[in-house]
Amino acid sequence: MFSTFRNTTFAALRTGIFAATFVAAGLAGGTARAGVITLDLSATAAPNSQTGALCTPTCKLGGDIVIDNSPSPPPPGAIHSADFTATGFSPSVAGPFTINPTIGIFSSAFTSLSVADAAGDVLNLIFITPTPGSLVGYTGGSLTAVTGESNVSGPAFWSPVSGSLTEAAPTVPEPPSLVLLLMALAGLGMVPRTRRA
Repeated sequence: MFSTFRNTTFAALRTGIFAATFVAAGLAGGTARAGVITLDLSATAAPNSQTGALCTPTCKLGGDIVIDNSPSPPPPGAIHSADFTATGFSPSVAGPFTINPTIGIFSSAFTSLSVADAAGDVLNLIFITPTPGSLVGYTGGSLTAVTGESNVSGPAFWSPVSGSLTEAAPTVPEPPSLVLLLMALAGLGMVPRTRRA
C-alpha cells in the first residue's frame, strides 16, 4: 500500500515539475519580441563636390542600430537604440551618433534615419524600406545616400561607394535562473524511478 502511494506521489511530483518547467520556459521565451533585430552599419562614401563635402582620406561609417520591425508595438517600427561612428568626413561630422534617432521620408520614396551626436552634428542615412518613412518589415539593405550636417556649417552630401545595414546574427539568450532551477528539480524527480529500476 505504501509502495503504491509512494509511486503515485513521485509520478504526480514529476508531472507537476515538468509542467512547471514548460510553463516557466514559455513565460521566459515570451519576454523577447520576434521583431527586435540589430542592424550593423558598414559603409564607405564619396563626396558630392557641389555641396563642399570632402573625405580625408576616406569616409567610413560603422556601428549598429536596434529596431523593432514588427507592426504591432506602439509605435510601429520603433527604434530601441543607435550607435554610429563616422570618420574622415569633412566638414567634420564627429559622432558617435546616439542621440534622438528619428525616421522620416526622403523624396517621397525613401526612408531617412537621422541621428545626432553630443556636439549637435547630425548624420542622415537614406535607404529603401517596404514603406517609405517606416521600419516595419525592414531587415536591412543598401544605403542610397548619406548626408551630414555639422553644427558650424550647412549640410554636405556624400554618396555611398559601398554600404549597407545588415541584420546581425541573433544571439541565443541565456535561460533564466528559474528555468534552470526547475529543470534541475525535474531531473531530481527522475532519481527515485532510476533507483527502483
